[in-house]
Amino acid sequence: MSTTTFYIGPDIPGVVLANQVFTYKPVAVIAEATKKSPLAKYLFIPMKDIVEAKKSLREEGSIINEAYKQTKALS
Repeated sequence: MSTTTFYIGPDIPGVVLANQVFTYKPVAVIAEATKKSPLAKYLFIPMKDIVEAKKSLREEGSIINEAYKQTKALS
């Protein structure tokens, strides 16, 4: 069964674009993103969970919020 995965973070140059959608679980992309930003793995969200993830993104101190800030600091 294929899973649609949404990347909720900012661009990571040469790895993934902001708001990129994958029609599969992008294991290699997640591994590469995590090399550049250790928390980036939390920014790859199954599409079924995207509403909750977007709420979490706005919550100061949540893991998704912290992952976004850490990854954004790369650019």
